[in-house]
Parts: sequence; C-alpha cells; structure tokens
Amino acid sequence: MAKKRSWLRKRKVCRLGIKKGVVRVGVDQEMEMEMENLKLYLENKFIMEENKRLRERALVLVRENSALRCHLDYPKKASIKHIVC
Repeated sequence: MAKKRSWLRKRKVCRLGIKKGVVRVGVDQEMEMEMENLKLYLENKFIMEENKRLRERALVLVRENSALRCHLDYPKKASIKHIVC
C-alpha cells in the first residue's frame, strides 16, 4: 500500500481556478475535459454554420413568396380595373 500512496502523490495534477478555491484534476481528467470541450466547440460551430445557411434559405423563400403573392394579386387588381373602366 505504501507504494501505491507514493505513486498517487507523484501523479501530475492540474489546477483549475473556481470562484471558491482551486480544484485539483488529474491528467486523465484534464485530457477528457479538453476533448469534451473540443467536441462541444466543433458541434457549436457546425450548428452556427447550419443556422446561417438556414437563415439565408429562409430569406430566399420570403422573397420568393413575396414575388408569388405579387403575381397573384396583380391579375385580380387588373380585372377589377377593367370592369370598373
């Protein structure tokens, strides 16, 4: 047991600052957190790019919808004017 304890004492640790003090994290935990952070960063970046693409597509659809409505409204107005005149 004495050997295990000395091995545990020699293990490298990383310090992370937190509001109420310092937390010690092992190297393995640090690597896991970095990998999770990278994974979340890439996922967030992908979501933001997809959001931008969808906004652009929505803008195109709004413009297309507006143009189609204009074409639908125009014949009605023209026929009413024709009848009135």
